[in-house]
Amino acid sequence: MADTAAAPPAGENRKETLSKASAVMFEKVSKHLQGELYASTEDYTLLEKMNEVTTAKFKELTEQAATINQDMSKLREESSELVPALDQIDVLETSVEELVNTATLLDDYAKKLEGKYKEIIVAGDHDEEQGTAPNSPVGGSPERDTGVHAEILRSHGAKKTSS
Repeated sequence: MADTAAAPPAGENRKETLSKASAVMFEKVSKHLQGELYASTEDYTLLEKMNEVTTAKFKELTEQAATINQDMSKLREESSELVPALDQIDVLETSVEELVNTATLLDDYAKKLEGKYKEIIVAGDHDEEQGTAPNSPVGGSPERDTGVHAEILRSHGAKKTSS
């Protein structure tokens, strides 16, 4: 019986063990909940920082888009201001092409006249040697020259007038 007197009763021992286990359990559950709350708090803090960064990035992108929009508006205005000048360049280009065509025709005509002049000079030298003078100072008949004249006049849309 001495052994039984030294040992606490089984019910009291059980309560004490249960009380200690409950205290340990509450302590561990408390630490677990504190850990979960800390993790949730950290998650929310991270989300808040991500939100701030995203907001700043969207603000930056909005400013860039506004700048691009302004630049595009300026480019549209400048482009519309250039249209009349470009139209004038097109008209000038057409005029230059017509001038080149006319110059080519004139050059061809001048070459033909030069050839006729040389024929007249050679014929004149030949006639002087024989003692006769040519019929026309220009040489040849005006009817032969009208084909070239008509071609030049047609290229400019003018009508040939008879003399």
